[in-house]
Parts: sequence; structure tokens; C-alpha cells
Amino acid sequence: MKNYFILGYRLFQKQRMSEKVTTRLDQLWLWLEPLAFALVFWFLYKYRAINVESDYPYSLFIISGILLWQCITDALNIPMTDIGKFKDIGKQIEISPFSIASYFLIKSVYYTFFKLVIIIAFVAIASEAKVFDFIVFFAFSVLIVTLNTCIGMLLAPYNLLMNDVQKLINMLLRPLMFLSGVLFPIPQGTMLETINAYNPFYIFIENSRSILFQTTSSEVFTSTIMMVLVTLPFAIFGYVTFVRGFKIAIESQ
Repeated sequence: MKNYFILGYRLFQKQRMSEKVTTRLDQLWLWLEPLAFALVFWFLYKYRAINVESDYPYSLFIISGILLWQCITDALNIPMTDIGKFKDIGKQIEISPFSIASYFLIKSVYYTFFKLVIIIAFVAIASEAKVFDFIVFFAFSVLIVTLNTCIGMLLAPYNLLMNDVQKLINMLLRPLMFLSGVLFPIPQGTMLETINAYNPFYIFIENSRSILFQTTSSEVFTSTIMMVLVTLPFAIFGYVTFVRGFKIAIESQ
């Protein structure tokens, strides 16, 4: 397994090198995209262009919501998008699907890192959160991104056969963003709050905010454990399905 992970890391390095060929500011763009989102909403809130009531500054509410949502959607999309890069390679040389799966996981965590650092930086400036809270938040977010990447692997072979799979998933994710407490707090005592009690996206984002802003309770802890336990079988199934179905998918092309 260690060798598969090392090969996956080398595949990731080669892909990063090919991306750097087309731009001299590769690392800068990785920081600027999440930073631009954060700064826009920071200044909109500061100058009262937006003023929505929340338990903490709305700028931090929306910055954490949008960037965490991007982490989730990127994790789901990376396997579906990048599997095509290995289609021709898989036909020409023997490459283990375990190594490709490792590549997906490394890439997802790598791009997540920049977004999480931006969130932590803004929260550190505007609140009194402790270093321990940031560590727990970071570890929890990486765990969720890893699980979602594995679920993305479940869909990747099907998307290789039919690109409509990824388009359908993204079409469903767009309205779900507005229902998952990303942009606006979910009103308490409403049907939407009841529905979101079973929405893993909402649970992840809200519980991440609770960790950041030190509002964690036993209820938050319980819902977090339940969400991970429910998601884990799907993630394992996605990983196993990808490993077994990758070669079948590319041979069907």
C-alpha cells in the first residue's frame, strides 16, 4: 500500500509540473482564488453592504461556508474530472488503480489546504479562537474531504463512460448549496431545519463553524460522529468500486 501511495504522489507531482508549464504564478493563483472570495465578503460586511444576523460576524459565516463548500465539491469532482487523464495511460502501461486513487486523495487534500488556511487566518484575526480549535477544525475538514473524494471515486468510472454523470451531480449541488446553510443561517423551527438534520453537507459546515467559534456541544459532537459513521461505508464502497471498476471502464472506451 505504501508503494501505491508513493506512486500516487509521483503522479500528482508530474501533474503539478505540467500545470506549472502554462503559468509562472501557479502557487499565487492557488492562494488568490480563496483569498479573493474571503476579501470580497469581508469588505461587504465591514461597510454594511450586507448585514445578515448570525451568531458571529456574517463575514466569517459566509467565508467559512463558501470555502468549505468548495472543499466538498472539489473533492467530489476531482476523481470524475481527472480520471480521463489516466484513460490513455491505463491502456498503454500497467498502472495500479490504487495509485490513481492515492493521486485523487493527495490532490483533494492539497487544494483543500489553501482554503482552510484562508478560513483560519480570517477567523484568527476576528475572533479569539484557540490553536487547538484550529487543529481540530483542520483535521476534521481533511477527514470529510477524504471521505467525499472516495465517494467521488464511486462516480468516476461511470463519468468516464458517460460525462452526463458529473453534469448531473453538479446540477444537484448548485441548489443544495442554498439549502445547506452556506450563504444564510437556516431559521430555527422550520421544515428546512428538520430536513437539514439529515443533510451531511449542512452538518459538516455547521459543525465546522461550531469548532471554529467554540460553540461545540454534546449535540454537535454526536451529530458529527453519526455523519462520519454514515458516510464512511459509502466512502469505502466508492474506493473499492473504483479500484475494481477502473480497468473495466477504460477497456470499455
